[in-house]
Amino acid sequence: MISSELAGSAPAAAARLAAAPGPIGASGVRVVEYAARGSGIAAAYAGWLLARMGAQVTRLIAPEQDAQRPASPVRLALEVLADGKTNAACPQTAELDPLLAACDILLCDAPRAFAAFGG
Repeated sequence: MISSELAGSAPAAAARLAAAPGPIGASGVRVVEYAARGSGIAAAYAGWLLARMGAQVTRLIAPEQDAQRPASPVRLALEVLADGKTNAACPQTAELDPLLAACDILLCDAPRAFAAFGG
């Protein structure tokens, strides 16, 4: 699923970033952040930084992500780092491919969960 289509968009994103005179939002960088049960702070922090610089960050929430879990320091940090991002439920596998093909950057610090979800 994560194939040459995504790899091909990396040079285009890099070229837009290099040509942008100001914040990266002016260059139209699109970021998809995958948030799953095994996710930590690394991808969330990277997404937060990119959102603060103007990138359009869409945070995909995995179906097993439970909003009723008790608060923990990591969960509270993840809530703070969600600022400036658009939250969306993870689409079905067939709908995920076009979303990933349209993004410039994929952030995921739970690759096993993503591979199990995405196929």
